[in-house]
Amino acid sequence: MLDPQPTAARYRAIALLFAMIYPTCLTWIYFTALKDSPGSWQQTAFSIGKLIQFGFPAFWIFVIERRQFSGHSFTTSGLGLALALGVFEIVAGLGLYFVVLKPAGIFAGPLQEMLLKLRGFGLDSFGAYIALGVGYSLVHSWMEEYYWRWFVFRELADKNFDNAKLPVRALVISSLAFAAHHVVVLAGYFEWSSPWTYILSAIVAIGGGLFAWIYWSSRSLYAAWLAHAFADAAIFLIGYDLVKASLH
Repeated sequence: MLDPQPTAARYRAIALLFAMIYPTCLTWIYFTALKDSPGSWQQTAFSIGKLIQFGFPAFWIFVIERRQFSGHSFTTSGLGLALALGVFEIVAGLGLYFVVLKPAGIFAGPLQEMLLKLRGFGLDSFGAYIALGVGYSLVHSWMEEYYWRWFVFRELADKNFDNAKLPVRALVISSLAFAAHHVVVLAGYFEWSSPWTYILSAIVAIGGGLFAWIYWSSRSLYAAWLAHAFADAAIFLIGYDLVKASLH
């Protein structure tokens, strides 16, 4: 008869491996494999895929493992630190874009692919783009924090999450996994051979590490979400400057 503890640990490891790999596979499907398909195909793959992604952690924790809800993850501590980081993200991101990237024409090539993606998803109007930016900054960033920090990072840390010492290994692994699906997106814009694909992906990984650190130090998913929301807002502000002339 199998020992239930090693068996449970093995299944949990498989669940975490799935959680870390699945977003990259999903991104490749709707962003790369279906890029020349009708927009409705891309939208359907994206919608169904995201439902599976964001439903999985809750299903695993509450249905499969039948664990109790952990309320301390939703305290409001750490919001000041998250706000300070968020302001830095806006200033640094826009500064890098307007001072370095835009004058150097780094986005000249990726712009056309960005516009094709917006048209493919029916988001090439001013109102639709604003709605997309607000939705990603407020809603999607929250779901990603719940997925990557509350589930992946915390489960990788396991009992070490509540220790006084930062679980560095869990932070690094979860942040690299978080950045992986961004590599697929950036390669779709900049090409796999471009150093900017990997430079910007590294920035995403660093951001994921900072969000994990804020979550761990404050025990607040709200704080991690606030920092993430500012990062997404910076991205969509930069995106708006790029595509505004083509919106209708």
